Amino acid sequence: CVFNGQAMKLEYLAEASSDCQLLRLFDFTTDEVAKLRMAINDLATGRIERIAIHEMSNVVAVGGCKLVLRVQDRDHAISRVGPLSFECGLTTDSWDNVSCLVEPFEAGSDGYQWLIPDSGDASLLLSRTGLW
Repeated sequence: CVFNGQAMKLEYLAEASSDCQLLRLFDFTTDEVAKLRMAINDLATGRIERIAIHEMSNVVAVGGCKLVLRVQDRDHAISRVGPLSFECGLTTDSWDNVSCLVEPFEAGSDGYQWLIPDSGDASLLLSRTGLW
């Protein structure tokens, strides 16, 4: 991925806090977050079964971080599958809930939202500035 200054960033922070490892999506425009939400909607409706966030054209994977989201019949927390590679599988209903959490950012909302809470190997944060 070539960094062009105009892309959402995906980054893994191993020591975000004393008790939390963190994947964060940050530094994005409303158009970029809209593309993310469309991909999540595709998971929620079952149009697709998996999406590699780090391979999306509007995402830069900082330090080689990789995140795959997939549809599964049961919700699973984020799992580490490699040093900087992660997967998260949720049901279509749960992906629909995640889509609703992303929606305010399309309208320009600031702040942050935990999309996947810390119940596995990492949490997933959506934050316009990267802060929480």
